[in-house]
Amino acid sequence: MRINRHQCWMGIAQLMSLRSTCYRRSVGAVLVTADNNILSVAYNGPPKGAPHCGGLQCTEEGICTRSIHAEVNVIERAPLHDGPLTMYVTESPCPDCAWRILRCPNIHAVYYTHEYRDRTGIQILLNNKSKIKVYAMTAAGLVKDVATQEMVHDPPPS
Repeated sequence: MRINRHQCWMGIAQLMSLRSTCYRRSVGAVLVTADNNILSVAYNGPPKGAPHCGGLQCTEEGICTRSIHAEVNVIERAPLHDGPLTMYVTESPCPDCAWRILRCPNIHAVYYTHEYRDRTGIQILLNNKSKIKVYAMTAAGLVKDVATQEMVHDPPPS
């Protein structure tokens, strides 16, 4: 059975998450153009040139103090692009990443498969006048519009 494009891009984000060296959480992200070209791929991990995470930099609350989040990496590594972009990320954005996404005027939709423990990032994206659509995906490729909580049978193409 042929997978749809949303499953394809999320599968690439999941594959990228396997490159992460973070002990706490492995996250992957992909930025896709409106004409279905990959603009950038990334994962969470230490800054370029820094040693890999050994788990010792995590706080007792489980917060990593070294990793750069996949969303930040995918945005920073993307070349300049004028058209609309869609972000696929394996975890819903944290608050800091949500604000970073909002500062990117070309990102019009964010798809995720796992909900981060702190829903504030989702609320930031939904409650802002940015008009960014937020979608949750299942492993089977079903898509839910997070704002309306309705299943989307034919999500907008990316």
